[in-house]
Amino acid sequence: MVINLDDRKTLFELGHKYYNNQEYNKAIKYFKRVTVLYPHYFEAHFYLSAAYELSGLLDNAIEEFEILVRLKPRDKQLKDFLLRLYFKTKSYRKAVRILRELYRLYPHSPEYVMLLSEALFYSARYTAAAKILTDLHKTSPYNEKALFNLMLVFREQRKLKKAKKTCNKLVARFPENPVYHYFLGTIYEDMKNYKKMRKHFDRAYSLMQLETTDDRELFIEISKRLNKTGLNGKSLKFMS
Repeated sequence: MVINLDDRKTLFELGHKYYNNQEYNKAIKYFKRVTVLYPHYFEAHFYLSAAYELSGLLDNAIEEFEILVRLKPRDKQLKDFLLRLYFKTKSYRKAVRILRELYRLYPHSPEYVMLLSEALFYSARYTAAAKILTDLHKTSPYNEKALFNLMLVFREQRKLKKAKKTCNKLVARFPENPVYHYFLGTIYEDMKNYKKMRKHFDRAYSLMQLETTDDRELFIEISKRLNKTGLNGKSLKFMS
């Protein structure tokens, strides 16, 4: 059966109507039909991807966005959307491929440098992540997030002296940040320097009691470690 342009328009408009009414399953049916008949119909792939994502079908949404990137390979915004989906689904190896390309095109973009380092870290490619973050730290020595991520990479590599040196920089620069004291404590724990470990765990706990925080998971972890090392005889409670 031959479908003319009017039929394509009708199918797309039906899909769009159901999409606007948040009837995503019905919208998917019509948008999918259009993409099968007209595989280069950009708008249909775009709305099909959106309908899949809103339905929680993230793998399908990614497939459609990968098609969109192939249809418009120079569109930076499409790649940004695809990266968001890759990170959302923890598809870090796929993210690395896209980010390497964007990093070559935009080598001075801190955003892409950080995203690439994170994707490499979560892909367990620590050496590559360390190189990128070290280079970024040299050019942007006050980039707090880059320094923190570099510390995490060194920690995962078990390069504990480098991790300690990096974390000490963070503690010196941000002495009231409990997170940095906590991580420095874990590094000293790995180095079996329990005196300094206890010092920084205790400092982290004290700082978190002074401030309101939503990071209850970290608070609980610090509390458990303090109880384990016998630093606090008091009953530990959640902060209000």
